[in-house]
Amino acid sequence: MDKEILHSLSSQNFEVKTCDLQQVVVFQDRAELTRLLKCDVSPGENEVLLTHFPEVFDKDSLRVVIHSTCRAVLNEVSYQETYVSKEETEKMNQEQEREKTTQEIAKFKLVTEKKELEEKILQLDQSHTVVTQKIELLEKYLDNVTSPDTLHKMNLKDFLAQFKDPGDEDNAANTITNLLDFYEEHMTKEEIKKIDLEWETKELKESLASINNKINESEAGSSATSKNINLQKQAGVYIDADSIGSVEIKFSYLVKDASWSPKYDLRVDNVSLTLSVYYFGMIKQSTGEDWMNVKIILSTAAANVSGEIPELETKYITSDMLHSKPNYGQARKKKNKTNIQTQRQRNRLSKRLPDEVYSSSEDDDSSSRSESLTSMKIPQAETSHGILSNTFHITGLASIPSDNTPHKVSVAKIDLKPVFEHVTVPKKAPCAFLKARVRNASKYMFLPGPSNVFLDNNFVTKSTINSVAPNEEFETFLGVDNRVKIEYKPLKRFREQVGIFSKSVVWNFQQDIQIESFRQDEIKVQVTDQVPNSLDSSIIVKLQQPNIQPLPNPPPDPLPNPHMDRDGLIMWDLTVNPSKAETIRLQYTVEYPKNIMVTGLNV
Repeated sequence: MDKEILHSLSSQNFEVKTCDLQQVVVFQDRAELTRLLKCDVSPGENEVLLTHFPEVFDKDSLRVVIHSTCRAVLNEVSYQETYVSKEETEKMNQEQEREKTTQEIAKFKLVTEKKELEEKILQLDQSHTVVTQKIELLEKYLDNVTSPDTLHKMNLKDFLAQFKDPGDEDNAANTITNLLDFYEEHMTKEEIKKIDLEWETKELKESLASINNKINESEAGSSATSKNINLQKQAGVYIDADSIGSVEIKFSYLVKDASWSPKYDLRVDNVSLTLSVYYFGMIKQSTGEDWMNVKIILSTAAANVSGEIPELETKYITSDMLHSKPNYGQARKKKNKTNIQTQRQRNRLSKRLPDEVYSSSEDDDSSSRSESLTSMKIPQAETSHGILSNTFHITGLASIPSDNTPHKVSVAKIDLKPVFEHVTVPKKAPCAFLKARVRNASKYMFLPGPSNVFLDNNFVTKSTINSVAPNEEFETFLGVDNRVKIEYKPLKRFREQVGIFSKSVVWNFQQDIQIESFRQDEIKVQVTDQVPNSLDSSIIVKLQQPNIQPLPNPPPDPLPNPHMDRDGLIMWDLTVNPSKAETIRLQYTVEYPKNIMVTGLNV
């Protein structure tokens, strides 16, 4: 009897998924599971078989640690692959069929949803085409009515007759004003409708892309479940004990088909003027094991399997001059051009890269970083910063089933004090976009990811957040602010002819932009418009108002207000008070010889 007991204790089998799952570390392309097994051991050598590792198990990643109540030594850990019995194969076949049926049902739902989205996108595209045609029709109508050729050929009476008001010459100004008001009202309405359609189409296409990915992953998962069904992955743990006792075996292993990505909710409160960042981790996995009520850690590190230190290969740089015959004549011609291009590249780099990139030393400003914000309403994840990674310890326990569907866990809620600004490009969209400029005054690293934007608990748009370190400043757009009205007045233009012998044509253009705020606070608005760039030396563009010159290279810091870059973009920074309209004027001329045809003026 004692021999039978000793024999039963010396060799034991445990299915992996029955062992207590204590922790899951989710990386961005895999996950590490830590499980705990408690069992008894007898004097001598004991074999503990851990069976039924998942198909996506990485055999080189298995790590084992033991703790015992007796003197016990871990001798060996060996990986084995065996073929299961016929009965167990049939059981696994039944489980696979059930799983396959579930996957097919899920796939059918996804395909149905895909068709509905495609129909909606088609309807939006058709609506977008109609709106675009309306806008083009309005523009052509106004261009035709107000073109210099038309006005030159028609007298005032004929001009008014177009609007069924012949002979009423005293009301000419009112008639023209009504025409322009009609144009402005309908053009603004159609432009806003066009923007809404484009945003809605973009969101639906993003959803469609997500569904296509899910369908592809579902098909990949379906094919993966049918592989090696009768092949069992197991590991043998061999322990030497000097007496009867109990042993705790803690083992960890990596699995593929698991990942996480960040996602954010940005909630703006117009009363307190705060920006609350709700930081989430979206976890999905199809490892074949459900992670139920377990401690979750999110990591940005790359999982290291081998444990060996990687080596760097020698990196070489060279010049094309070493591989081609020099052409000194061409070199002289291109020398000036090359110097100019090199200087431009340096200037672009100086604009895009922080000053620290050009320094050989780095300042450690970690001591000046802000402490975590006080009294959060939702649980905060603990964060730690490694040399190469960030980890987020999720508060509480979470359940992530093996269904390849994103599941949300809360990382943190962070309240920040932003500086709000408005940005408008009225030539393209006569509306003001709200922009928040804010410093990440938290201990959390923001990773690149999508965000939903809410203004006073109303969803307004989708946006993205780029990588932002603690104490780093970043910007994010919060959608259109309907309380700021932008009017892009119809372009005024007239033609004159100058010169006696060498006649030239001069077009005068005047564009007025009106900004009016119906907010209760003073706001900052950045307005961007443009003048055309000439690609021909005989076509001369002169900016009349504002009276500014293109920025020098490199540009000054701070930039003047207003300022114009080398591409003809002009930017104004305005302060707009409540219920007070501000108007800015852009005025320029285009002069060219009478005998040439000019394209790009839209006259």
